[in-house]
Amino acid sequence: MSLRDLRRLREGKEAAMPDDQSTTNELSLDQIIFVSKYLKVVPKPSWRPFGKSNADEIRRVESANETVKRNFGEFQRARDHVARQIAEMVRIAGDRLKQYQAAADADPLNKDPEFVRDIGEFGKRLAELKTKVRDKVKEVGDAPETAPRFGDGAQALLGYGQDLTRLEDDLPDLPPVVVRSVVGSLLAIAARVSDMKAFVGVGGLSREMAERRIDDDAAETRRVRALEDYDDVCDKARKAIDGIIDEARGQTRRTDGQMRDEAETLASAVPGDCAPYLAALRAVLNEAALSLVQELKGDGDKTAEREVYRLDELRKRTGKLDTGITAIETRLVELQQERANATGFNEKREITAQYKAEKARLDELKARRAQFDLYKDAFAGRMARLEAVKDQYNSALDIAADPDTFLQARAPLPPATEITKFALLGGPMKKGVSIGDIEEYRARFKRASTTVVPQDQLFMGEPGVSDITGAQFQALSTLLDKARQMAEAGQLAEGQALLKEAIRLFGVFQESTKFMLPAVPEAPPSQIDRTERDLKRLSVQLDRFWGRGGDGDDALRKRLDEIVKARDTALNKAPLALSDVEDAIVDFRRQLDAAERGFVTNPQDQLSRDKAAGAGNQIKKDLLNLFETRPVAEADVGKIDSRRLLIVRDGNGNRSYHEILTQKDGTQTRRKNSHVPREAMEMMLEKARMLDALAGCESPDCAEMIDAAVNEAEADLLAIKGGDKAYDHIASQIKKCEVLVGDKLFGEWLPAGFGDVKVRYQTFKKDYARTMRPGDASAKADEFHDALTQLKKDAETLKTDYKTVSGKLDKVSTDLDGKKAKAGTLGQKLEKMVKDGPEVLIKKLSLGRMSKDEHAEVTRLMGTLRTDLKYLKDKSKDFHGLEGRLAGRIAVARQTLDTKTTDGVQRAGQIADELARDARDQANDLDALDIGANGLADFRKLVDFVSRAAGGVRTKDDLKTRAERERLALKGEIETARAFLKKNRGKMGSYTEYAAVCDSIDKQYQSITAVYARTGDADQALSQLTQQTRSAKQLNDEMKDNLLVPEQSGKKVTTDFITRFGEELAKSLGHVQDNAATLGLAIKERSEEDEGQKGNADLQRNVAAVKAVLELAKRGEVTALAALKPSIKDDIDRLLALAPTTAGRKAGLATAREAALANVRDIRARLDADPALKVYRDNPFDKGASWPALASALHQLETRLIKDLDPRKL
Repeated sequence: MSLRDLRRLREGKEAAMPDDQSTTNELSLDQIIFVSKYLKVVPKPSWRPFGKSNADEIRRVESANETVKRNFGEFQRARDHVARQIAEMVRIAGDRLKQYQAAADADPLNKDPEFVRDIGEFGKRLAELKTKVRDKVKEVGDAPETAPRFGDGAQALLGYGQDLTRLEDDLPDLPPVVVRSVVGSLLAIAARVSDMKAFVGVGGLSREMAERRIDDDAAETRRVRALEDYDDVCDKARKAIDGIIDEARGQTRRTDGQMRDEAETLASAVPGDCAPYLAALRAVLNEAALSLVQELKGDGDKTAEREVYRLDELRKRTGKLDTGITAIETRLVELQQERANATGFNEKREITAQYKAEKARLDELKARRAQFDLYKDAFAGRMARLEAVKDQYNSALDIAADPDTFLQARAPLPPATEITKFALLGGPMKKGVSIGDIEEYRARFKRASTTVVPQDQLFMGEPGVSDITGAQFQALSTLLDKARQMAEAGQLAEGQALLKEAIRLFGVFQESTKFMLPAVPEAPPSQIDRTERDLKRLSVQLDRFWGRGGDGDDALRKRLDEIVKARDTALNKAPLALSDVEDAIVDFRRQLDAAERGFVTNPQDQLSRDKAAGAGNQIKKDLLNLFETRPVAEADVGKIDSRRLLIVRDGNGNRSYHEILTQKDGTQTRRKNSHVPREAMEMMLEKARMLDALAGCESPDCAEMIDAAVNEAEADLLAIKGGDKAYDHIASQIKKCEVLVGDKLFGEWLPAGFGDVKVRYQTFKKDYARTMRPGDASAKADEFHDALTQLKKDAETLKTDYKTVSGKLDKVSTDLDGKKAKAGTLGQKLEKMVKDGPEVLIKKLSLGRMSKDEHAEVTRLMGTLRTDLKYLKDKSKDFHGLEGRLAGRIAVARQTLDTKTTDGVQRAGQIADELARDARDQANDLDALDIGANGLADFRKLVDFVSRAAGGVRTKDDLKTRAERERLALKGEIETARAFLKKNRGKMGSYTEYAAVCDSIDKQYQSITAVYARTGDADQALSQLTQQTRSAKQLNDEMKDNLLVPEQSGKKVTTDFITRFGEELAKSLGHVQDNAATLGLAIKERSEEDEGQKGNADLQRNVAAVKAVLELAKRGEVTALAALKPSIKDDIDRLLALAPTTAGRKAGLATAREAALANVRDIRARLDADPALKVYRDNPFDKGASWPALASALHQLETRLIKDLDPRKL
């Protein structure tokens, strides 16, 4: 089968079958696709003999490496670009939604449900694209090293980038009422000031902390003054912004931009104005906290001790960091000057590389320095938590001293039963004794007070901290003593309440030791990076404005180009001076904002937009008569799915809201009197939404495009509204077509063209309502009905033709059968020769005039003739006439005929005619032989005819014998497997998997023997039986090695099972390796059984590549994958040998067991990832029949490690 035929098969077409070639031994389609597809993943290995130059190979590898490097660079750039696009769009959408929400909260008249719907839809689409980007990046990252996907990934990400650009155009603008009133943006600015006053986003501080009184009078005075000054700055800014908001709501002569700019200036100044007061507030709070931490450290608090250590380290290292930062900044200025003075390209490049390296070091140091500052800023907050925990500790002491007061405050307590008593105090059980919850928690608290818990470290070597302190444990233990006394005295509810309080306090104490370290912040952008970012944003903003038709004289573009040029000039001078450039950027941003606010669109464009809005509104009005809907109040619009919401305007511009009702399956409900298909209604709804979008289009000169869309939508609406009769007719024709397509005749007979017509009809049935107007669809439905009616007639004709061709083949078989053939046919003539014997055939041969050599030849031919005639006579009970010689061609004809397709029946008829013609010609040739007249020449022809007839019988006899022998061998292997499974069911770790494989082989056996009995095709049966016998033998070999490792017996625990499973893993992997290599040979053999496939260079090249990859499974690296570390067993044995009371024994066993499990899981991961094993595991030939044993052994070993080596039981 050629690759062209393979492609045609993939496309649903039939591949032409070569003449006189049986397809019975061809690879199946999924196997051929597997072979072809694999080469795209793993490159074909290449081996060269010693001494031969491999320069070409080196060049090929180098070229491939360069391609990978180039693709990787493109992938990285595309990934980073798309990530920046997504982040920017998320920021812009968030800002607009915040402005809208503020305006809507301030004035209900500013509410716009359409904007809420559109911004929500935009968010969903952006999230979908973000998910696709993330999945694509993960797909590229997970690709095997042998098949990098960087090129595909880069192309896909570039496509997503284009999708994001198009999506950005769909980002809904703020509603005009919000933009005009500017209230939304002003309120958002005011909210920032309020957040500042509430200390939202101010690291390490809260309003509560800032307002908490300090015992020291002097410190308290400083705190109050700093907080008042801080609040004064925030209040003044908020009051000024509130005045601007009042001005915006009333009559004003100022523009929106002027008011927004003033508010932004006020808000932006707040952080800087508040900075000195915030610093003073932090200082006084930290001083008070420092006194507390020293006190707690003196009391033995390990958390406080760690805080003191960190503070000391911060003081030591901050100065060093500052010195390093200053030195690097000085060096960067020097490098900037050196780069400006450099003349050569290479010199500039080297200096630039040094600059980048030093800049990266500077960023790291600044980030670490910033982390230090964040940690110091949060110091007071951490100490506040420790102080609160100290209060809780004192509370625990108070409860222990006077539990009655605590219990009275919680009266009435929930009732308790005898079960509660057992739970609290424990007691005897069926197996062992329970110590009760009280003692169980006491042990847990004790462990928490003595075990150092690993936590994030700010500095290496800082003191370790346990979950709770020793003093806290003593307080909790005292509480537990009280709980036990009350429970033993019968006060179960009281004892249970004290236990719960102890558990709660334990959680509080435990949490007090855990402080998340501040993340290392990203280094703030440098002046250079900040300028670059601002210029890019302005360029994008200007591009969008230009796209709307603004900046027609390019004045703004020229000004921006001048700023960019000034920036480039400044970068090449030392010292660096970008202040003028930054001022120019600020001025340009104001100019661009003013230009956008004052921009007036083309009047014709606006007329077209209004027309689109009106047409979309009219469509939605008409859809109200088609869909079942219910009115929705404006306040409830946000609760309705936007896909089911219709917003309609009346003549005065007032909006009404309607929800499209749906059925239980989510299908939209149409009115009972509507004949319009739901799909057509949904299509018109989409067009209405498209027109709404066009109504908001800002592109210049868009009138023509919008008008065309409006005209098309109006024409579609008109056709659908008047299409009731057409839709009814289409529905009727589709019902008739469904009856025709489902006719049982087509289930067996496939006339030419049926597949194509069926596919096109099904596409039409699914899509006509959305893609066609009713009149056109009605005509198309008639066309399909006529075509299917004709095809049914063709199927009837095909059925008749089949019987005719089958009769022809039967006649050919009869004429070739000497027993059944009529007189004068080829088969009857051979039968007569066999019956008459050789003496009658040569009776007329005259030897008198022959030479000595001719006499010798006659003698030799006579021997051959006697032998062949005797063989034919001996086999006459099973084989007759010439059927052995021509059976192959007859079988091809019958198989081709049984496709029951037009092409198949026609081709079978051609073969039948050819066979009949050949038989007649050969019969005439025999009749024309005259041995008496032509002597040795005709005698040779006679002997050749008989020899070929005998050869055909020998071939068929041999195939039949071998097929029967193979059938019995396969049957025996299956019976052996069944018996083994039955006997060892309880001992096998993979019984279910092996039983399934055995069932599959048995089903294949039954199918092959049934087909063989019906067709008599021994050649096909032998090939299929041989493959199944090989699989059955592999199954039996593997099952013998897969008996379970014995369970532990007795009280003594040993690790012998680890050794046994190690041996089992090696043995199972060996089976997989052997079978993978054998499979490669089997695929090669299968692909060469058919002459057409054997001669297909492309297919054979692919098969050779797969065979080579499967052979890689035998390499030593794969064998080493399943080796367990020897230290695993040794470590566990060493620990088991220790006395059970030895300190650290259980912890050591737990660690050793985790190491063993990690080794097993690592083996599994490496085996799963090996390319050669993956190919074997997923192949469509034997389905990776040996893999289940290996996977089962790994699973059993993991299970035994968990169960047998449980540290709690050892």
